[in-house]
Amino acid sequence: MMDHQMNPPRGDSSAEVRQLHRELSPASAAWLDFADREPDARQRHGFAPFERSPLIHYPLHAWPTLVDARRVERMAEAARGMARAVRSLPRRVLGGDPARVAAFYDIDVERAAGAIEAMSLSGDARGAISRGDFIDTGAGLKCLELNVVAAVGGWETMLQAMVVLGEPVVQRFIAQCGVRVKPANSLLAFFRNVLAQAREVVPWEGECNIGILLADSDLPPPNAMEMASAFLNGQYADFLGAHGARGEILLASYGQLEEAEGRLSLRGKRLHALLEFNARDRLKIGGPEFVARTWAALRSRSIALFNGPAADILDDKRNLALLSEHQDGDLLAPEDRDAARRFVPWTRVVAPVEVTRGQERVYLPELLAGRREELVLKLGRDFGGDSVVIGRSATTAAWDEAVARALEQPRAWVVQEQVVSRPYHYLRSDGVVAPHTVIWGLFVMGDLFAGSMVRVGPDADSSGVVNVQQGAAAVGVVIEVE
Repeated sequence: MMDHQMNPPRGDSSAEVRQLHRELSPASAAWLDFADREPDARQRHGFAPFERSPLIHYPLHAWPTLVDARRVERMAEAARGMARAVRSLPRRVLGGDPARVAAFYDIDVERAAGAIEAMSLSGDARGAISRGDFIDTGAGLKCLELNVVAAVGGWETMLQAMVVLGEPVVQRFIAQCGVRVKPANSLLAFFRNVLAQAREVVPWEGECNIGILLADSDLPPPNAMEMASAFLNGQYADFLGAHGARGEILLASYGQLEEAEGRLSLRGKRLHALLEFNARDRLKIGGPEFVARTWAALRSRSIALFNGPAADILDDKRNLALLSEHQDGDLLAPEDRDAARRFVPWTRVVAPVEVTRGQERVYLPELLAGRREELVLKLGRDFGGDSVVIGRSATTAAWDEAVARALEQPRAWVVQEQVVSRPYHYLRSDGVVAPHTVIWGLFVMGDLFAGSMVRVGPDADSSGVVNVQQGAAAVGVVIEVE
């Protein structure tokens, strides 16, 4: 799970903090008051691995993030708008031309042509699974990146809620506050999206079997695999029963996939939908035989594929540069221009060219050299925050080195205007309630908003990167209340 940007030090008052949280929901401000007077609320920062679900493999913060319906609608609008806008880019801005697509994303023309074809077969990948990473600034939600892969972290929103809401101190707060909780269920949105796409693509016979493929290196131990399968199939059976349908979820490795006459199957079960959990390098993971099988099924319209070859160009940070650069032009649809203006911070692909920033026209290498504290550098195709360099947190020498590296690989990196998180307060591991940088992970399944999670990191952390994989953050559950 990705980055990002820490706040500069600041002072605040209790009244200001309460008002800030009240904008999330009155219950969020009430939770801070509750935590002030209830020592139990400050005893637990997170959960040990044995206290979490076996399906949750990351640190889980003990405090809930409580939001009301207005906040949920704001998040849904931003998430859906960004997902729609990014899906339109290869066609609207790059003309659906494999040569232009290959040049922009630095991939070979054959791979670019495959991504374009896959998108044309699926209406601009309208069923794609994504998670946008946003920061809530004083000017609203700003998108740092859009991850368009099936393996988006944090989707286990229902499990997160079960763990956090199971805490006696949280239950006591809910009872005292008199609120009704409405935990998100991203899995339910996934089922809805898959069923809708499968019914559109595959002749409907009342059955929808879903295959979920994992790389051999990511296959869990047999007992964990069995537990995950039982959980997923239990949820799926309830969902299908309500829709008068039948089906099964099958977890397997890429090598177990079978194909006959354009139809895919696992363990003798015909598949109607296929989720490639590790699609960032599908040829390397699955091999040419797997790629050939999925193409045969895709072209014969016998499978709904998530996210498939389209991820080769949609899952790239350079897409935000395209949106930022074209937000005032006529290549984007009006609603996508609006999303770019509202949700995308100034972003450009790094190259020795002149760019416009605000009212200023400037040579980009000079901008990078002179505005370090305002900017962030990151690779267009990088995952886990490894390449992110935040100017405000980096030394001059480290920043200059990163700039030189980016300019040596023209068009591989992006530079983005740093955006600063509003100082939401959470419990630190030392038991102190303090400002944290918050990254809002907003899930979209096709056109459905599928809930959210947050990654929270203390402002005092000087690393500048809020990333679970790097140990600088914990995941927090987001719960709607009314």
